[in-house]
Amino acid sequence: MTWTALYLRISRTDTRLGVERQLASCTKLAESISGDEIRVYEDNDTTAADEDVTRDDWQRLLDDVRAGRVGHIVGWHQDRLWRLDRDFAELKKLIKKTKTPIYCATQGLIDLSNASGALVAGLVQQVSLYEIEHAKERMLEERTQRLAAGKWNGGKRPYGYDVVKLDSGKTKLVVNRREAAAIRRAAKSVLAGVSLRVAARTFGDELGITFLPTSLRSLLLRPSLAGIAVHRGEVVGRVEWKPILDEQTHLALVAMIKDPSRRAAGSGGPRKYIGGSLYVCGRCGSTMTSASKNGAKDSARYVCRSSNHLARTASYVDGYVIKIVKALLNDERVIRHFANAVQIDTSSLLDRRAQLEANQTALAGMVSSGLFTAEQARAGATAARAEIDEIERQLAAQARQSPSSAVFTAAEPDVAFDAADLSVQRMVLDSMISVTIMPQRSNRFERAAIKIAPKLDVELPAVA
Repeated sequence: MTWTALYLRISRTDTRLGVERQLASCTKLAESISGDEIRVYEDNDTTAADEDVTRDDWQRLLDDVRAGRVGHIVGWHQDRLWRLDRDFAELKKLIKKTKTPIYCATQGLIDLSNASGALVAGLVQQVSLYEIEHAKERMLEERTQRLAAGKWNGGKRPYGYDVVKLDSGKTKLVVNRREAAAIRRAAKSVLAGVSLRVAARTFGDELGITFLPTSLRSLLLRPSLAGIAVHRGEVVGRVEWKPILDEQTHLALVAMIKDPSRRAAGSGGPRKYIGGSLYVCGRCGSTMTSASKNGAKDSARYVCRSSNHLARTASYVDGYVIKIVKALLNDERVIRHFANAVQIDTSSLLDRRAQLEANQTALAGMVSSGLFTAEQARAGATAARAEIDEIERQLAAQARQSPSSAVFTAAEPDVAFDAADLSVQRMVLDSMISVTIMPQRSNRFERAAIKIAPKLDVELPAVA
């Protein structure tokens, strides 16, 4: 016994209205062709244009055709049956063998058993594929234009914003004050040296949700939080909604979070010692990490991260290093250097970067109009990119330093250092000196085995 197979398919839908419309048309056609039993094969909400997608009922239909159980195949249009060359070739080979006729409500008979019928079906398929690709290009262009104009493209509500429907029926993003405040605090914490794990836990506690370090990383790296519209990795304009972070903070977050020397998200808890991952092993060059027995501070040691070949008591090392730091904070040359760095004109840097980016865009037009050669444009673009990179480096460095600026600009910097959080103390230390712990023969603490190098052009102070 054979039956007439009705194949129904819609690519993307939340309802059954599409396949039900196809069912009505295909049933009417099937009844006019044959009095055989009608059986329905349906792949609703399933694309036929993706090689990685399996259409379960399509495969079941092919199996029944191979077994000789299908007398006729009926569909609404051939692109409901197949889209890919792979599927067309498989079906054509099968139909040549079984001689099963194919009918479509919008096309009539499709005879794949002869060359002419297969040619026509193949041409229709190529036209359908062209329409799909053209539609994708058009939607991509529309998306790019919307992003360049600062428009929101819809989708899931982004953290920090609420979606508000206007009287015109359109929607826009407005700042969610509670979430925006939590984002700003998380950004400040990360720039101050707090791990993503701790910052994510705090962020989640503030909002009453569970938030993973990887999720916070993605959130803080989002350019749109700083009002920057990006498409396929390229800056295409400014967003129309209010930014939550300033550009300087965004650049600093990108530089810090993507720094390969930074600990991976989720590894370890809050810092307990000033030198963890800042001090360097004098044997192999790896960073030193802190370790203690049962959390007791008097047993804490700095140990090489890569091996057990070097360890030193944390309290002795930190005591000496902090004396050096506080002595440097009493050096007018050091304070003058960092005070000047704090007063960097960020607005001028941002204006200059915007001008350079505009110049890069203009270069392309000059090439098309014949004013510049392609080689001249490339040279100009390379020079502009190098200057933009340097501006972004300065802005990022300034933002990373901002939490420690309160120490450098205080009336008594060494006293302000003592009162500062550990994360700020670490930033101050890291901005002024590098510390290398060298091997020594004796088990007693030796200052000579702690190599401290100033990062500024000043001599190392002598301390008691």
